[in-house]
Amino acid sequence: MLVPAENVGLSNMQKTQVNNMISANGDLSNIRVGIFGDSIMHGAGNPQDVPDGYYGIGDILHELLGLSFDDRCVSGALVEYIEGRDTKAVYQQVDEAIAAQENYNLIIMDGLSNDIMLGTLGDLTTSFDFLTNGYNDFTSALEYCFGKLKTAYPEVPILYVIPHSSLGRDYTAELNFGNRAREICKKWSIPIADVYMRGNMTARIPQQLQVFTNYPAETTGTHPNRAGYDFAYIPLILEWMKNIFANIT
Repeated sequence: MLVPAENVGLSNMQKTQVNNMISANGDLSNIRVGIFGDSIMHGAGNPQDVPDGYYGIGDILHELLGLSFDDRCVSGALVEYIEGRDTKAVYQQVDEAIAAQENYNLIIMDGLSNDIMLGTLGDLTTSFDFLTNGYNDFTSALEYCFGKLKTAYPEVPILYVIPHSSLGRDYTAELNFGNRAREICKKWSIPIADVYMRGNMTARIPQQLQVFTNYPAETTGTHPNRAGYDFAYIPLILEWMKNIFANIT
């Protein structure tokens, strides 16, 4: 059973949008969303009484709209390959889903927060030969993900999420990786839920750190809590979905 939007911590405008989406489209349980990325997508800052303890983007969309989802996100995941690192990278999540012949109606992914700390930015070229370019730096790996997804799912809309700014990342590196992600999305025609620029949320402001992240359990503000998802992430995702479902009023 769907949870009425009035019972969720959304603004009145967002509640209206969710209810319109449900009433206009009826049962959305046949819509399956593939979700790829790291702990921000997976819900590490929003622990709930669910099997793995995390309640992320997929769970919230299911709660609001009844969508089914396949969450392949891994905490600590980079987009790129790092030799000797056991955590499953985003490009590996994508490869495994395609190999398993998973079917999706929508795809949502993030990935750059851990690359900022541990990865290499790489160079952006004009080439679309994503298989040759590989996945040994952030740029190549993100292009690899987009190329693989667009090849395997040519008719499935894809959304890339750029997360909010946090104290756990060097500010200049955040800007550099975020701007590179925007360039790559432009190259591959991927829309962005740009929480960094449009979410009205930054963990570098103490008041927002305390309200919208899992502070004080974590003092860097890396992971949004439920209020952070509802305030900064979900509205941008719903905006994208509203454009996909043409009959939403």
